[in-house]
Order: sequence, then C-alpha cells, then structure tokens
Amino acid sequence: MIDINCDLGEGTGNDPVIMPYITSVNIACGGHFGNKKTVEECLRLAIKNNVKCGAHPSYPDLKNFGRESISIEISPLLDSIKKQIHLFTSCCEDLKLSCNHIKFHGALYNDLNTNKELASVMVELLQDLNLHVPVFAPWESVFSEACQNNGIDVLYEVFADRNYNEDLSLVSRKELNAIVSLEEIKSHVLRMIDEGVVRSVSGVEVPIAVDTICIHGDGNHAIEVAKLVQEVVI
Repeated sequence: MIDINCDLGEGTGNDPVIMPYITSVNIACGGHFGNKKTVEECLRLAIKNNVKCGAHPSYPDLKNFGRESISIEISPLLDSIKKQIHLFTSCCEDLKLSCNHIKFHGALYNDLNTNKELASVMVELLQDLNLHVPVFAPWESVFSEACQNNGIDVLYEVFADRNYNEDLSLVSRKELNAIVSLEEIKSHVLRMIDEGVVRSVSGVEVPIAVDTICIHGDGNHAIEVAKLVQEVVI
C-alpha cells in the first residue's frame, strides 16, 4: 500500500482534521517551526490516529519558515539538524514511540536533492545518529542516491498537490501553475502510481517512482486534497 504523508506540527491548526486521512506524519522540530510542546501535541494526535511519526528538520530559519536557501556554514547547520532530530526523538521516547523516518523540510529538502556536497555531509550525519530509519526523498535525486550508496534506506516521495518540471524539480511556488488543481489531483496521483510517470508542466511525461505521497497541510485546500488522495490510494 502506498503511504500518505503530511508535514504537520507547523501551527496551521489543520492537524486534527488532516491526521485521519494520512498514514505518516512529518513533525516540525524547531528549525522552521515548533518546540517540545508542539511536537508532543502532534505525536499524541498521531497516536490517536495510528499514524507513523517522522522528524521534519529544516534550515534554522524561523523567519522564512525554512522555505528559503540560507547562507550557513556546514558545522552550525549540522549542529542545528542534530538538535532538531534530538528534540523529536526525545519527545518520542517520552511517549514510548520510535522515530519512523526523516524528511527534510522546504529549501533544505530541495537543496539536498541537487547539492552533492550538502547531501554527502547530511548522509554522514545520519550515519552518525545511527537511527536506522529511512528518509523520504525524490526518485533519482542526488540525496536519494547518496543515501542508498551509503546504506540508508529511501522511500521515494512524490507530491499530490504540486506540479513538476521535466527534471522532476517542483515548479516554484512563485509560478501560477505551481499547484495542481483539485479537479486534477486524482489523475495526477493515479498517473504516478499506475503508470510510473508524471506529466510535467511542459506536457512531457517523465518516469518517476512512488512509495509515499505528500500532501501539504498548510495548503488552501489541504483537507480536500487529503480526502482525494486517500480515495485514490485506498
């Protein structure tokens, strides 16, 4: 069965209504949003809904919600990521849970998928943390290949509500065609699952692999998207 994941614990207020429609949650742990209280609140909701829980670390950038690439040295970045993941895992321990996966957030997620040096040092950090959990990353991305080459499992992630370029990068949120319309969500998702391709904004169908489908909890139609994706997957 295809996993459905969502980025939550981000202060949108949508967590209780979206949680019943997903199977995995990526919980903000202090880089772009969140603290011990918000992490534990989201974990308790996940327990109630039998949802698997993963850490959602980010560039340490509360101001831009982690959505902008920032100039930061590798050492303080890695220190921040370790701190964020430790916050998440310590909250899990308090509630007798274990970390299911790691999914990086926003600009860091995108940068890891194209920057070999950044991907390499992040893989080293994950190995040092010794969590033995998979990461969510796009198929054939720099980061997914770096992980697999170093013994870290990868679950290939696609986006239900975002359009793609031919290189499998997401269309920028600044563009008018960045978001998939509600009317096209089902066909967009089914094409990726059943045919193994995604139709880019240029009209070219590009091969893609799917293990987990992301919906965005802060979208204008997040609940509707969640329901549509669940209908397709089930």
